[in-house]
Amino acid sequence: MEDFHRTKRTIYIILAVIILAILGFWAYQPLLPEVPARREPASQDRATGRIPEGAGGSQNTPTLPLEPGVGTTTRFAEESPALLKLTNFPVVSPSLNPAEDRILFYQKNGGDLNSIDFRGEDSRQISNLTVIGILEAEWSPSRDRAVVRYLDQDTIKSFLHIGTSSIAVLPSGIRSAAFSPNGKELAYLISQEDKYSLIVTDAAGRNPRTIASTLLQDANLSWPSADRIILETAPSAYAEGYAFTVSRSTGSQSKILGPLFGLTANWSKYSLSAFLSHAATRAGDLSVSLYGINSVVLKNIPPTLADKCVWTDGNELYCAVPRTIPTRILWPDDYLRGELNTSDRVVLIDAGGGGVREILNQGNFDISNLILTKNKERLFFVDRRDGALWTYKIR
Repeated sequence: MEDFHRTKRTIYIILAVIILAILGFWAYQPLLPEVPARREPASQDRATGRIPEGAGGSQNTPTLPLEPGVGTTTRFAEESPALLKLTNFPVVSPSLNPAEDRILFYQKNGGDLNSIDFRGEDSRQISNLTVIGILEAEWSPSRDRAVVRYLDQDTIKSFLHIGTSSIAVLPSGIRSAAFSPNGKELAYLISQEDKYSLIVTDAAGRNPRTIASTLLQDANLSWPSADRIILETAPSAYAEGYAFTVSRSTGSQSKILGPLFGLTANWSKYSLSAFLSHAATRAGDLSVSLYGINSVVLKNIPPTLADKCVWTDGNELYCAVPRTIPTRILWPDDYLRGELNTSDRVVLIDAGGGGVREILNQGNFDISNLILTKNKERLFFVDRRDGALWTYKIR
């Protein structure tokens, strides 16, 4: 009996020890050190570019809100804040406003007239005019009006867009148009019977009068000086190109350029000079030259299309030049048909001395509609690949 009681006490003691041990563990557990959770190395975070929740974006590439449909400004590279994308949609015929503190443009989709500041932060729709099928706009030197051309089914039509809302109807079938250097008159070429008539009106399209006629089809107009209007044949690698001058006062005509295959001329607004692109032979290689500047030998001038250039107020041009020119390309035919996109850099050409200086050599842009501010601080251009508007601050 005594053995039975002794065994019973032993069992009670063991159970008490177990219970005390369990209670002691529960009481001591909060005092144990916390084991840190396992995390990936920091180098893996950088490799994936992951941004922690709640963290702000990089201060070097800010995202700036714009009006609906405009998108956001995009800096091309963190190391190049001077290069800025202003629109995320195609634009047509941009132009500086008269004060040169905003850039004007027609939106390709719908033809609305918009403006945006040079930082891409403030975009405004300044006209509710809907222009379906807009092709291009020829701006007046005063930048307060434009000749807008658009496609209506199979017919090209034109009108004068004055200010933000006024419209002046122009005759159907206008082939080309150009404003006078002072912006007070407008010239256009229109088909009449079996010839083409050169018409001059006031800046509102009123009081039309015929000053000359020509047999040139699809001629391009330029008006570089008060009394001289230029008629230039449509460029083709297979056709000899010519340029004729027409006197505004007398209507007399004379040939000044040609024959040159694929001739395209970019006329200065400040002197009767032109930057020419052409080929020496039928479907030949592209080359460039100058007209109207005497005793100048051009050296190391990269071949480019004249339409890719803009004149300064002196004997200088900013030109977009292709980094490489593919072989077996018809200039300018393949380019004008949209079958070729170039990859351009921008250079400054001294037409008076023949020197060339590189200005911009970034990105993969097919540059068109090159625009320069009067203070020569900023360039604007359209990338033909997607139609977007860009700006580059030179200094």
